[in-house]
Amino acid sequence: MPNQSRWKDFERFVAKELGARRNIRADYSLQVSDIIFKEKYLQNLVIDCKKRKTFKHHQLMAEIANKYCKTKKDIPILITKETRGRKFIIASIPFSFFKKLFTLYKKYTYNHLK
Repeated sequence: MPNQSRWKDFERFVAKELGARRNIRADYSLQVSDIIFKEKYLQNLVIDCKKRKTFKHHQLMAEIANKYCKTKKDIPILITKETRGRKFIIASIPFSFFKKLFTLYKKYTYNHLK
C-alpha cells in the first residue's frame, strides 16, 4: 500500500499547511471533503486532494512559468474553460500563492463576522 500512504501523506501536508485537519473516513462511499476546518466560517470550503503521476495542467503551468515568468516574484496563473461551455472556469495557481491568499481570506472573513 505505498501508493495509498503517499496520497494520505499529501492530504496531511495540505491540511497542516492550511491549519486544518485531514478527514479520516471509515466509509469511502460517503461524499465528504478531504480537508476539514474547525472554524465555522471556513466550513463551506470544500478541498479535495488529488495526487497522480501527471496532470495536464501541471505541464501547462510549467510552460507559462518558463515562457512568461521572468523573476521569482512573477506568479503563473492558468485560467481554463472547456470549449463546450461547462459551468466551471478554473483558475490554477501555485500552492505557495494560494496559502497567502487563503491567509488573507481567513483574516478578512473572521474580521467581518464580528
